[in-house]
Amino acid sequence: MVTSAVDAVFDKSYRLYPNPTTSALFIEWQNPLKNGVVQLVGSLSQTLSQFSIPENFTNLNVQVADLPQGIYFVKIISGERQMAILKFVKQ
Repeated sequence: MVTSAVDAVFDKSYRLYPNPTTSALFIEWQNPLKNGVVQLVGSLSQTLSQFSIPENFTNLNVQVADLPQGIYFVKIISGERQMAILKFVKQ
């Protein structure tokens, strides 16, 4: 059970790769999300894009080629609950 965003960062049931990346980012999680959403977030906490996750999916392929180089975050949300925050580098 994730009790805070800090715990979520270290939760091994969520992962993304390759990291760093230049064009595509693959995001995986162990259990299907209910009303799942994945958000790409900039370094100033601004939501850059958001993707709805179909029921029973446990992965997502996101194209990030159009993002400038920098550090970004992925927020994984199930319903109203934030499940994980993962950091990645766009080269």
